[in-house]
Amino acid sequence: MGPFDEQLYLRELQRLSLRMNPEIEARRLRVEFEQGQLGQGLGVAFFAKRIDSDLTVVREFLPQVDKACRETWLSDGNAITSQFIRIVLVPRVCNFIAVREGTIRSELESRRVDMHGTILTPACHHLVRRFAQLKSEVVNDYEIEAIKLEKREAREARPITNVPLPENQTYPPRNSAIEHEGADRPPNPGADLWRNLHGKFQALADEERRGGAAQKDRWLRAYCDYKKHREIWGEKGKPGQGVFCLLKAPETGLWILGDGVSENFQARVRTLAARAGVTLGCPKDTDAEDFWFHWLYRDLLENNSDQLIAASKEGGVIGRVCVASATFCARLERKALHNPASANQREDLHDAILKKKARVAEIERTLNRGPLTEYRGQPLHGSRNWRLRLEEERQHLLIAASELEREQERLEQGGRTPALALHVNKPRQGRESFLKPILHEKGWSVHDWARESKGDFHTANNYLKGKTKPYPATLKKFADALGVEVAKLPE
Repeated sequence: MGPFDEQLYLRELQRLSLRMNPEIEARRLRVEFEQGQLGQGLGVAFFAKRIDSDLTVVREFLPQVDKACRETWLSDGNAITSQFIRIVLVPRVCNFIAVREGTIRSELESRRVDMHGTILTPACHHLVRRFAQLKSEVVNDYEIEAIKLEKREAREARPITNVPLPENQTYPPRNSAIEHEGADRPPNPGADLWRNLHGKFQALADEERRGGAAQKDRWLRAYCDYKKHREIWGEKGKPGQGVFCLLKAPETGLWILGDGVSENFQARVRTLAARAGVTLGCPKDTDAEDFWFHWLYRDLLENNSDQLIAASKEGGVIGRVCVASATFCARLERKALHNPASANQREDLHDAILKKKARVAEIERTLNRGPLTEYRGQPLHGSRNWRLRLEEERQHLLIAASELEREQERLEQGGRTPALALHVNKPRQGRESFLKPILHEKGWSVHDWARESKGDFHTANNYLKGKTKPYPATLKKFADALGVEVAKLPE
């Protein structure tokens, strides 16, 4: 890689800052005006909205920061590669986000002299949470781009022959002396990726062994906890916040890594685990590193591996993370070779899930947004029917995303039921074949069923025909009228 022109890049950032600061001030004045219209003072809600407005401006200017960094790199005749994404672009974009976060934090801290501290403490927590979420999204997006560039680089790096071919002969010739690994089989990008990751994990395992980890008992271990109400110490990576209990533990579990042979070695293993998690199809709202360790633990449980220590469904210990990860990559490579289409199908499913979840998040932001103005206590925008339609669309999107995730899980497990399944696949049954015999036994029509359940005829008829799925409360009324459990109703 060539050098990066920092001076040119900083001048571009200065020009961006001159355009961004007036936009931030204009958004803040708008927030103050809206709060004044609602008759609310300088409370927690005001500072939260102000932080969100600043974050919106930062999001809008991130593509320009990305463009400035890329143009600076291209001005020296360099090419956009996966190394540039990870080594040059990601640190500078994250640094830009961190600078804006520090500026907002210093402004909040300066107000502690004039205001009560309890008002600004929740605002600071809100600031840290929102900017951490933004950094995670940015890093995940860039890692996806880097992986795609790696695939393209691998395709371009395949050896070809420069020997002129005889006339009427296609490449490669049958008796060609130029051969390379995998020439007798069609290319499989999924298997190539897992082979590459297997080699990197194995190299780290060899380095760990040469570093004397066996003599000093300093193997890099991973400790997991799947308990529902898990007590943890403060925020991840930020000690001193106090002990508190998680109301809802993540589905991927809580993971803690040991020290290992050195701090640098642990950091490289965690980076490689995050990259493997993205390759495996990590959802956008899930930590890629925890996602990888979670599926690694499930694979080791399923294969009754010797690398597990005191393993159960509530948690356990992975004895040697590097060796276990290399073994898991080898198994994933074998699955990709047996089913070459599964990698492409998983990628398509992952994109579809991300699009549906993005739409769900957009709907939730719209529903949670308060009315700009009111007249006699009623909002001037967002009627009740409009909100109900959005809520119904949200429910359908969540159901569709859940079904796609189950299909994605089935592809990743090769059709087998995992050891720690996150979802339970219930057998499907047609709605009409299930409901019509019950209605016939009671002597009811669809009108009678809707009347007995105190519901709407169109809702009941659309559910019976399989067109829509009502709200959970409406489904419960339908089930109570029929005398069956809600869980037994077909999806």
